[in-house]
Amino acid sequence: MINTKITIVCTHGRNLSKYLKEHLMEKGIKSHAVGLYFKNLATIQKIKNAKTIICVHPEIQKEVEAEFDLTKKYVICLNVSDCPNESGTSKNLTGDVWLEYQKEYVYPALESQIKKYLKKLA
Repeated sequence: MINTKITIVCTHGRNLSKYLKEHLMEKGIKSHAVGLYFKNLATIQKIKNAKTIICVHPEIQKEVEAEFDLTKKYVICLNVSDCPNESGTSKNLTGDVWLEYQKEYVYPALESQIKKYLKKLA
């Protein structure tokens, strides 16, 4: 059985949730990072067993709520996207340029938005 207190959900479980998981770990807060692949048994267990669910975007929260009953969980919904097109940048970014965009805009937004919840998560 996967035992976790906090599960962070983003689209694929590879960028936003992973970054936020590492950021929380630096603060001494353990969590799991998952994506929206709800056929994966580990993902299902991490969401079902979590007391707190952090969705990185309202659209992610809608997807999770459509699959799971979150009524007894503490749900935090941030509003961060790692897609430049959704944030007003009209170009598709790749490689190092995409990574620089993440470091300059996306990751600071995650840190800023989660900051007010840190005491409740600790």
